[in-house]
Amino acid sequence: MYKLDIAAIRPGYIYGPRNSTGGYFLDRLYAGEEVEQPVGGDLPMDVTYVKDVALGIYLAMTVRPIRHRLFNITGGIQRRRGEVAELAGKLLPGARIHLGPGVPPTAHLRGPSDLTRAREELGYAPQYTLEAGMAEWLAWLRRHAQPGK
Repeated sequence: MYKLDIAAIRPGYIYGPRNSTGGYFLDRLYAGEEVEQPVGGDLPMDVTYVKDVALGIYLAMTVRPIRHRLFNITGGIQRRRGEVAELAGKLLPGARIHLGPGVPPTAHLRGPSDLTRAREELGYAPQYTLEAGMAEWLAWLRRHAQPGK
């Protein structure tokens, strides 16, 4: 209508340094917090590392021409929240974390995102697996944060 050249992205659950959509345990555990949640381990999540989100935004804003204006920018693989918790616990041995089974009744359920359009039009491919992203995030925390604070 207004002839604006825009594109929008749909990210997955974002994790990593300076994220604002939920810590996904690692930052809280590094700060010395105990994580005890009675439900939530079975919540399906398509997690996306912050650097992959930044890459997707950059591509959506700079690649032209494009046919579509909406792109899924995620990791493209469905995981369970319990897997995220388990990985955080492995990366920080001795951390106290317990996440019970089930899905919270208020959870936003969404399966893995189809990345076909983002791959074909933008050349987007996630660069980080959950394991690689969590390891890099922990390295970042060790450089920038005080453990137990």
